[in-house]
Amino acid sequence: MAKIICVNCNSSFEGDKNFPPAIGAAIAGATLGGTFGASMGIAAGGTAIPATVPLAIIGGVLSGLGVIQFVKCPNCKKIFRK
Repeated sequence: MAKIICVNCNSSFEGDKNFPPAIGAAIAGATLGGTFGASMGIAAGGTAIPATVPLAIIGGVLSGLGVIQFVKCPNCKKIFRK
């Protein structure tokens, strides 16, 4: 558990509570990456279908890691990076 001090109001709180938004962002990123990979396969005449899975994994990981870097202060509601 990480104690985080807000840069705006100087209150301290636990910072590891944003896993549900990170999971949601990972799912959305994986869906978008998979869709992009599938569209590349369709545009290439079916020769790039293997791009679907790697792009889905990359999109999910990058989205989840991007969202987990941010926290929201429960007192002043300011969003900032950990």
